Amino acid sequence: DSFWSADGTRTYAISSGRDDNNWDGEIDYDGGNSIVSGVAKNDFSVSISQNTWVLVTIVFNKTGNQIFGRLNGTTRTSTHTYNTSMDTNVSDVRMMRNRSNKKLNGRMAEYFHVTGAPGTGGTDISDVEKAEGYLAHKWGLTSNLPSVHPYKSSSP
Repeated sequence: DSFWSADGTRTYAISSGRDDNNWDGEIDYDGGNSIVSGVAKNDFSVSISQNTWVLVTIVFNKTGNQIFGRLNGTTRTSTHTYNTSMDTNVSDVRMMRNRSNKKLNGRMAEYFHVTGAPGTGGTDISDVEKAEGYLAHKWGLTSNLPSVHPYKSSSP
């Protein structure tokens, strides 16, 4: 099951894990046609327990040559290099369903997708942090953000 998956020439997903009571999480590069040379996935280092609201952020930063995932404003995956094999046509995007069309047993409060640099360029992710801050304040999740997050105490 996945929060989202995209099918095309290459297949990508933000998938669940191996446990019915937790979301172990991974950025699924779909193995053989990997967008990161020979790497099948990028696992999150922290799981999400059942019935827990969190902010999940995935960054595909071509400008800064980065792919990584964040939970509640903290990077929780490895940072992998961006590969141009991602630049393919996506013929199908599934929300709350995986590539086999299996439904996720969970809830998503809000999803948004932004095309463009995640900040001012390079490895700057200031726009990602603004989005996290905005959503944390909107949904009452500011206590989830780390104390060093630029929007912990005030909305962007």
